[in-house]
Amino acid sequence: MENCHIMRQTVRSTAVIDEPEVAVAPPASWTTHYLIQVVQNLTTGALVSGLIWVIWYWASGADAPAWAAPVCATIGLVWVVFWTVMRFHADEFGLMRLWYRAGQRSRDAEVNALWMELETLRDAATAGAGNPGSETDRRIAVANATLRNARALLRVVYEHGAVQGARAAMAGRGMGQRDWERARRLCMAAGVIDELMQPRAASLAHAVKLVEDLHGTSVQALRQSPRTGVAWL
Repeated sequence: MENCHIMRQTVRSTAVIDEPEVAVAPPASWTTHYLIQVVQNLTTGALVSGLIWVIWYWASGADAPAWAAPVCATIGLVWVVFWTVMRFHADEFGLMRLWYRAGQRSRDAEVNALWMELETLRDAATAGAGNPGSETDRRIAVANATLRNARALLRVVYEHGAVQGARAAMAGRGMGQRDWERARRLCMAAGVIDELMQPRAASLAHAVKLVEDLHGTSVQALRQSPRTGVAWL
């Protein structure tokens, strides 16, 4: 029994010894949080300034101008100030960047919604100019809606670079599968995107112009001959 008691005590002692020590962070102080970091920045700035001076001195063949030293010192000082500000205010800069991106996304969503509403009213006015209910007017209305969707698709591809998520972005704006396919075919027929949704035009404005030119030509052909086949419809 005495041996068992001794063994239990040994096991307990070993378990206590084997427990890993938890690292305790040093308490915050003016030295660790400010002085050391400022000294590091000053040291780095001095090294940068000295390195530039050595390179300048070597490149000029040991004949550096008199104003080279002040220029190198100024570069080192700018280096120190820049990294000191970045080091102490990195969190604030990160928050400002997140706020800007959130505002930009909100603005883009509002602009796209207003643009699509304007295009809807324009298409309704264009469709109302003809005889309502005719097959030609129905095809022209579909073509106008396809042009509107194509403009929205091009903005996603060219402005936001969302090539992979273009379908999901358009679905989020209420574009159905058939409307998506027509808009994609119109853009491909105009030569502004390829089969992988990669942009091919020089800019968004140029791409929209090419799509509008093809749409206008196709609609004109439909008005002249209702039986005209349009490949992208």
